[in-house]
Amino acid sequence: ELARSENRWSRSEAKSTKERVLRTVLGCLNKLTPDNFERIGDQIIGTVKEVLTKKMLGKIADTVFDKAVMEVHFSAMYADFCALMIQRLGEVSAPTGEDSSHSQIFHQLLLAKSQREFERLLLAADPSRAPAGGEAEEESKEQGGDDATEEGEISPVKRRLSENLAIADTALEDVKTRKRLFGNMTFVAHLQKRGLIVDSITQYILDEMLLMGRDRVPPEEHVEAAVTLVFSVGSNMDAWDQDKVKGYFSRMRSLAEMRGKLPSRMCFMLMDAVEFFESNWELRDNKKVSGPKRLEDVHAEAEEERRQQEALFRGPFTPKRRGRSSFVRNERASSRSLPSSPKTPRQRGLTTSPLPERAASSRDGSPVPPRFQKAPALTKERADKIARAVVDEAFAGIDFCEATAAVSETCGRSAENAELLGRSFGMIGLERCVESKSNDHAVTFAKLLHSILSRKVVLLEHLTPGYVEFLEFFDDIQIDVPFARTRFEVFLGTALPLGAFALEDLAKLPPMTLDSGTILSVAVRGVSLALGAEDATWTPDAPSLRGALRKLAPAGKDADEAIAGELACDGNSAAAAFFAAP
Repeated sequence: ELARSENRWSRSEAKSTKERVLRTVLGCLNKLTPDNFERIGDQIIGTVKEVLTKKMLGKIADTVFDKAVMEVHFSAMYADFCALMIQRLGEVSAPTGEDSSHSQIFHQLLLAKSQREFERLLLAADPSRAPAGGEAEEESKEQGGDDATEEGEISPVKRRLSENLAIADTALEDVKTRKRLFGNMTFVAHLQKRGLIVDSITQYILDEMLLMGRDRVPPEEHVEAAVTLVFSVGSNMDAWDQDKVKGYFSRMRSLAEMRGKLPSRMCFMLMDAVEFFESNWELRDNKKVSGPKRLEDVHAEAEEERRQQEALFRGPFTPKRRGRSSFVRNERASSRSLPSSPKTPRQRGLTTSPLPERAASSRDGSPVPPRFQKAPALTKERADKIARAVVDEAFAGIDFCEATAAVSETCGRSAENAELLGRSFGMIGLERCVESKSNDHAVTFAKLLHSILSRKVVLLEHLTPGYVEFLEFFDDIQIDVPFARTRFEVFLGTALPLGAFALEDLAKLPPMTLDSGTILSVAVRGVSLALGAEDATWTPDAPSLRGALRKLAPAGKDADEAIAGELACDGNSAAAAFFAAP
């Protein structure tokens, strides 16, 4: 048991009621979500009522404001809390000796905090706005002279280090300043939407940010802050004077054309803002920013996303019951929804009727079953979608017998379709295997391929190009996916006995891929897993297997020694005994 030190850290107790109230308010604000908004809001207001002083309300206003500008994603929720706070404090009687009520005091303090922050950040981004003062300049010169005197006594290394630290501190401060500026603009917009800030204040902010009526180009931070404010206020600007609104966007359009004076990023942001105004406040999909959501909304969006994925990969139908694949119906539905043929003469208004289409039939005149008819030609993209859908269904635990039947029907008698699907299954299936979080998916994929190959439409030779394409980058894949090697070894251990993979295919890899020795190590491990399984029934020909592994040995190394070394590292007695047999 660890010994507890005498001076260990522990949370200090609140020394006063005011400190306890502030701690409680901050803790409740950290827990605030759309789901518990009313409950936590009432708890905060109940705590604040214990100490209703102007100083306490000012500290609470500062706390809420700081959280709103630094946590922009929750800015709308904090604005809602301010509106709730003002409403509930209005129900409390005004303090004695004060003309304003508690709600008015909190409202005024909140706006004063926002104004001070805005003016401070405005000056930080644009020092030219600072009033000229000789005393400040003289003081800075005196300080600079003292520093210069001291610098003569500092070594060059320490001076360089202090300069680098000063640059880093300045850069960090600039990042904080920009974040607070943009957060302030977003919070002001949300307060304006809730009627807590009048329109004239928002218009004043835009005037200062865009330097309306002035020839100077505003700083980059001010341009981005103005665009942030415009996107946040949006359609509420319809209630303003439209001549003034058009003046703002005319100014933005003229600034966007100043490519030499403003960075391209700023120009494109201004163009987006102008487009936002001209499109009647309609945002593009990539510009939409969502705030905090209720738990039920998150579940609804997840369900909608699942439906969209099903519609993309499986067509417009969903399975009626678990365990039955929807893939067959998707393929049949897609075949029914093929583009219609061009208009016939009768459809164009002519009297000539077209010849009836001849149905596919066999030599004896009987109709040919759909699975033996030649299917429409597949594209690479379509083949990839089919392979991805089938593999995902198999990983989801759905019976893939119907899916493999649909694959056979999709291929039909087309060798080109079979080659495309085989390559897609080999490449995409292995990608899905190594990226999965379970070795069970590797086993499932091997069994899926065995089921597909049993139809004798997609052949093992069709899978080989996908395997080779995947393994060419196997060394790089292991860097991004730590368990890629383990997943592939498990796949080999299952696929080799089922005939879903041939070690001879590994010899088709480029020499550069084989020279690393990774492929040989993985192949030996896969063979060991296949031979050492509890229910192992695989009895390959030992010379042929040894010959296939020899081709995977790196150049310049003895093949038998390399295989023996890998077997010794693996430690599988069944595999070692198999290879030791004459």
